[in-house]
Amino acid sequence: MAKPLISPGTGPTVKLQTAPAHSPPVPRGEPVLQMGMPASLWLCLQFPDLALESHPRYDPAQRQAVMVVQRGLPRILAASPAALATGVRPRMQVHAAMALAGDLILWPRDLAAEQDRLHFLAKLCSRYTPTISMLAPDALLLELRGSIRMFGGLAALLDRLQQELEQQSHSMRGATAVTPLAATLLARAQDKGTSIAVTTDQAALRTALGPVTVAALATGNRDRQNMQRLGVKCLRDLWRLPRDGLARRFVPQLLTQLDQLLGDRPDPRPLFTPAQRFTRERELVFPSHDSAVILAYTKELLLQLRDFLRCHDLAAGRIQLRLELQQAPVQTVMIGSREPGRDVDHWYRLFEQALPQQRLSAPVHSLCLLSEDLHTFTGQSMDWLQPRAAKGSWSKVLDALEIRLKKPNRFLCVQAEHRPERAWYFSDQPDEARFAAFKNVRPLWLLQRPRRLHSPPCLLEGPERIESGWWDGEDCCRDYYVAAGDHGERYWVFRDLKQTGWYLHGLFA
Repeated sequence: MAKPLISPGTGPTVKLQTAPAHSPPVPRGEPVLQMGMPASLWLCLQFPDLALESHPRYDPAQRQAVMVVQRGLPRILAASPAALATGVRPRMQVHAAMALAGDLILWPRDLAAEQDRLHFLAKLCSRYTPTISMLAPDALLLELRGSIRMFGGLAALLDRLQQELEQQSHSMRGATAVTPLAATLLARAQDKGTSIAVTTDQAALRTALGPVTVAALATGNRDRQNMQRLGVKCLRDLWRLPRDGLARRFVPQLLTQLDQLLGDRPDPRPLFTPAQRFTRERELVFPSHDSAVILAYTKELLLQLRDFLRCHDLAAGRIQLRLELQQAPVQTVMIGSREPGRDVDHWYRLFEQALPQQRLSAPVHSLCLLSEDLHTFTGQSMDWLQPRAAKGSWSKVLDALEIRLKKPNRFLCVQAEHRPERAWYFSDQPDEARFAAFKNVRPLWLLQRPRRLHSPPCLLEGPERIESGWWDGEDCCRDYYVAAGDHGERYWVFRDLKQTGWYLHGLFA
């Protein structure tokens, strides 16, 4: 097994336990835990410099900082490595920081940009676990117990997750624990840039949390002052006091937090739900009019869309490609499929037909692929003994025809109406179930207007009386029959009971 990631200098931590060589059998009905792991394991990832790193013009090589007003004074919230090298520190007043670095670039804090970046990091972590909770303003909580086996162990999972987050150029500190609050306090007590501290044993959780200062708890000023009078500086000191004394001196929320730290009381967390939307941008190396060049970049974006759909178990119905032109309005290319899916080759063929039809008034310098029409993915069962064409083959042909003809395809559908001329309509989506039941008793070919017959036809079946429409002024009273032609044809005729005449209304296929 790979060596677990243990952070030095943060108090005692517990290594990953290994199950004994001859483990006793697990009773029926109890969950099987892998290698002595607890029933739940939380990872807290805290990004201390998120306020600075979420700025679009952030550069670690320049002296940059984000400031915030605290108690009426502007102070440094986060500083770049170049600014830290000059002596600038968080919580320092701005005038003192400017004295150390005269060329310091200052930006006000942008909470909206921080939340957008935190949402992006949460979506990135959703590849490893679906149970994610956001801690405002700069931390994430991940429940990893269900993902350990899939990634080959906890150490391998943490190593892969840490490498992917480092590629996003974010400073990070993290810790694992069996409760979410314990993981949060241990992560915030870590030094920035160190590896993830691993604590998986609930029995050793009290020892690991002992050095954490009581200032990390969510307590009021009055409780903090009482702790200072008692000489309580860390959680170890707080746990030495009798519980009934704590209940008398402090608010009940303090005991609740202490119970949640050790797992003696439930600590439910709101789950992060990613928005059902996909957006990716790609800038061309050189602006171009050539549709082949644009298609090559479009395929890269389509592959990213496929990976996104597979990661979230979704399927796309409609895709929008925005073409950013030089000194010209944005042009949009929209494609759609009647059966939402993830077929990149089908989408590429649709764009291959749609892009040459686009008249570009200027060269394209950037692309943006957008999809908001996302659905839950539904797989298709294939025949094992007799392979046949895919179920969606006709839908793909109709999708291509719609783009080539520049007209939306329309399907003949039926509706609840007795009068035949009002019982159908065109729709973008087929209604195969109702149409299959309808076509067995009605002809597929219906004349635009009934044609009068000069002589009575040869009747085979009937009559079927249709008397309706008295409420809208177009009432009818007819007896319909199935009639035979001279060469074996079958017609749908009726006798108008108001005008006493025979009329031809449809033909059976």
